[in-house]
Amino acid sequence: GRAYGIIACSYNPFFIATYGGLTHHWSLLEKKVLEEMKATLPKSIRVPDIFVTSLGDHAGLYGALGRAMGLGK
Repeated sequence: GRAYGIIACSYNPFFIATYGGLTHHWSLLEKKVLEEMKATLPKSIRVPDIFVTSLGDHAGLYGALGRAMGLGK
């Protein structure tokens, strides 16, 4: 949660996509992660949405492949 808060403070994103091993137990972790993220954020920063991607454990590989193919900037 603290890491998500730091990301939100640094980049002020509209959402944060979560993938990989963390998502296997997201239903157990979500409440505590959100509480910790909100506690980390100053009042001036909007709380971003957090969602679990459907790409599973290979999301990083898909991103790397897309980048290697010239997709994204």
